[in-house]
Order: sequence, then C-alpha cells, then structure tokens
Amino acid sequence: MIAQADLDALDPQVFARYLNHAGWTEREPGLPASVWELDAEGEQFELLLPLDRSFRDFRARLWDALRTVAIAEQRDPEAVLRDIAATTVDSQHFHLLPDFPTGKIPLVDGSAALYGVRLLMTAAAEWAFRRLNASGGPGQRANGFVRSVQLVAPTPGSFVITTQIPVINEIPRQFLAARTPLEQSSINRNIVLQLHRAVSATHRAAGESLRTGDIAPFVERAGQGVTADLCEAVTAIGRRQPFELRFSWAQSLPVNVQSPRLRFDRQVLRAIRDAAPQLPGHDAEQDVRLVAKVVQLDRVDQGFGRVSLLVESSDGGIPSRARLTANLPPDLYNVAVDGHRTSARLVLTGRLRGDHLSLVESMTLLSG
Repeated sequence: MIAQADLDALDPQVFARYLNHAGWTEREPGLPASVWELDAEGEQFELLLPLDRSFRDFRARLWDALRTVAIAEQRDPEAVLRDIAATTVDSQHFHLLPDFPTGKIPLVDGSAALYGVRLLMTAAAEWAFRRLNASGGPGQRANGFVRSVQLVAPTPGSFVITTQIPVINEIPRQFLAARTPLEQSSINRNIVLQLHRAVSATHRAAGESLRTGDIAPFVERAGQGVTADLCEAVTAIGRRQPFELRFSWAQSLPVNVQSPRLRFDRQVLRAIRDAAPQLPGHDAEQDVRLVAKVVQLDRVDQGFGRVSLLVESSDGGIPSRARLTANLPPDLYNVAVDGHRTSARLVLTGRLRGDHLSLVESMTLLSG
C-alpha cells in the first residue's frame, strides 16, 4: 500500500517525464491537468495527470493516473512509483512469461534467464567501452561494470527480474579518448543507452527478418551494437519462455529517449536465435592455442559455466598475462574446476574474438 506521504512527494513534472520515456503521448497539455494516451499492442490507455496541487482532488487524480500506468505495465502501483521516484539508478525490467502459475517460475528457467541478463549486460558494456576507447581492455572494464549492476527482489504477483545500474556523475578522463564526442553523462548511463539502442535495434531487426526471411535487417544494424553476443544473450533470457523488457531512467539525469515496452515472443526469439550464428562479433575470430590458468569460476545452469583465464603463453600473439573469458559446457568446465583447485596450467585450443573465447575445442591439464 502506498503511503500518503509518498504520494504527496511525487512531482507531477517528474511523472510526466516518466510517461514520455515510457511511450505515452501527451494529447492535451496545460493546466490544471494534461491528458496522456498509450497504445500498447492494440490496447488503448488514457489518463489525466493533475498538475495543480491546489485542487481539492489532486491526490485522488494522481492516484488514478498512477494506477492506470500500473495496469498498462502489468505491475503494482508501488513498483511504478518506485521507478518514477528513482533519482540515482537506471532500471531494466525483464518480465518473464513462463507457462507457470503467476508469480512462480521453475528454478532452472529462472537461473537461465538470470544468466542471459548477465550476458546481455556484458555484451552492451563491451561494445560501449570499445567506443569509449577504454584503457585496461573492454573485457575487464565490462566485468567491472557488471559487478556494479544490482538485482532487485521480484514484486508480488509477477515474475519480473529488475536490475538497477547506479548513475555515476563523473567520467574519468583516462577512460576516454580526447576525440570521443559525449554529452555530459556518466559511463554507466552511456552503457545503458547502448543497451537500450542495441536491444531495440535487435527487436526491430527480428520483426523485419520475420517478414523478409533473411538476416539482412540484423547485419544492417551492426553499427548499433547488434552482434552475435548480444543476440545470444537475448535468446538466453528467452530460452525457456517469452519475455518483455522495459527501461526506466534515473530522474537526476533526464534523458530524451522514448522507451516503450519491448515484447520478445517466441517468433521474435526464434528469428534472433537463427540470426546469431551468422552475425559477426566485435572482432574477427582467430584460431588460438594457449597456456593459461583459471583465475575465476562461475557455474551457471545445468553444469555450464563461465571462466576467466590468465594467459601465460600462446601461439596467436596474445600478450602474456592477458585476461580472457570463455563459456564452457559441463565437461570442459569440470576440467577448469580441477585446474583452479590444483593451480595447474591448462592448454586450450579454440577460437578467440576480442578477449573472449567464442569456441573452446579442447582443454587439458598441463602436467608438471
């Protein structure tokens, strides 16, 4: 239940910015109230946003507007109010749609979706850091960014994975090349904007691909961050169920971006899944053979896992002490676990793209 004090603290102008970002259209602006409309997949919504606090029914009309937004977004009014009032974080809401009772999801399905969310954050961050000419390697910077992402408890009556990304007000100069044109914004905000841009472009490409029957719409949007990594992350989230994605933005750092809800149904997810293997990654792939140690393990779903490697030597020109990542199937992940437990070196062969092993063909413990 929303406290009266929380409702009284809600600024109608902040509410209006939220509506604009969420895809609502202001039809009748002006005092003492404005009329807003939303077309959500053929369903029409309309609300009256009160602007003059001196009116006797101001609080009741504000509550009605808040409740209408909650119905349109299929969320509780309390969750909507938290997003509107958020001042320091950008939020992403992944509404999972499993064939399961409301508010529940099988453990395996939920963990697979969470892993996909992590991959999605990593893919967007690596792309952004490449464009920012980040020092220290985009992979390392991306891992640091992912560690800053916060997971919010699901709200009652739904299964929504909500992630929040703190807005940092300064951009350290050493992260950027002098020629990089950026607005006065944070590194984290630029990554979230890239995430929104790339996911929206992927969604549009999937719709066009379903109509044309080829992957050209994906290839044409490569410059917006539509890559194999990002497509694989999206399909990982929807591997077991459709989902919807919605963005909301920190009110302390307003952004002129409309963010309507994106629905990834089974047809859209199939188009993205089919396109992913045919898309280029961030960098050209190369065959490699290297000797490395496992420095970090992260088991995810059904024995699959992600590892971080510290390179000692290679046949492919990879510098010593470079850090690489790899996603491994259960048999190879078990080898990585043994190597980490015994501090043994591993010999790996596979294909390298950037600082990620997109394919590991073999992994053996190096004796001696």
